[in-house]
Amino acid sequence: MFLQRDRNWLKAFYNKQAVNAYHGKRDKAMEFYIAHRFNKTIEIFPPDLKGRKFLDIGCGRGSYTVFLLKRGSSGYALDFSGEYLRFAKQAMEEERVHCELIEGDACELPFLENSFDLILLLEIIEHIPDYQRVLAKVKRVLAGGGELIISVPLKYCYRETKIRLMLNLTRIKCYLKQLIYKFILSRSFSPAPPFTEHIYYFRLSDVFGILKERDFFILDYTFSGYFAPFQRTLLKSTEVQKGYLVIEKYLSKTFLRNFAWNVIIRCRNEK
Repeated sequence: MFLQRDRNWLKAFYNKQAVNAYHGKRDKAMEFYIAHRFNKTIEIFPPDLKGRKFLDIGCGRGSYTVFLLKRGSSGYALDFSGEYLRFAKQAMEEERVHCELIEGDACELPFLENSFDLILLLEIIEHIPDYQRVLAKVKRVLAGGGELIISVPLKYCYRETKIRLMLNLTRIKCYLKQLIYKFILSRSFSPAPPFTEHIYYFRLSDVFGILKERDFFILDYTFSGYFAPFQRTLLKSTEVQKGYLVIEKYLSKTFLRNFAWNVIIRCRNEK
């Protein structure tokens, strides 16, 4: 199972990730893939964004925060990583929009009840050991009738299946090494369990069940990321990119949607 690292270690990990993501090289295929995932997500946003008060939990580099601000919403952006918030601030300055940025924990939202009518929780809960606590906090600060946009990775996506396989092989390797040290070398050996960002992997029915248990009514949902992790290889040409859009649209209507990288869900708080 996932090894719980201390907060300082996790902050350092995500701060480094933020810098690498910002300065890393992006080819044409990755630019297309990232833009497409962004567009698939905003497709599901409510049409009436003007005047909305939002909270973007795990805002990262602020792409969705900027999108909301430019369409007349106001609110807050929260992230565990100070480096991600630095890049989010830079993105807002470039677009001449503003909202308060908060370096904080999704498990401890520093807001009053019913503070927001729109909350974004995009690719967040799979990283958090106590994701049910996060959903409880979201429920508390989201007003009745307010909307939650949530996305999670799907369990049977090739990318996630490969990660789980590699983790299990690493765990077996660590266990065998411990046996060798103990019974052959007569020495102790305590390797750190492998670390993965994704602690949880969800089936589509799991996500729907979790939301319905907390009285969220599903309004809409869509899928993205069928080619992960092969996007760099497969999506180089414009012709293939156009073909991918057609294929993805078709797959999302069949049982093969369960093999997408993630599902994006828009739901309403029925409390």
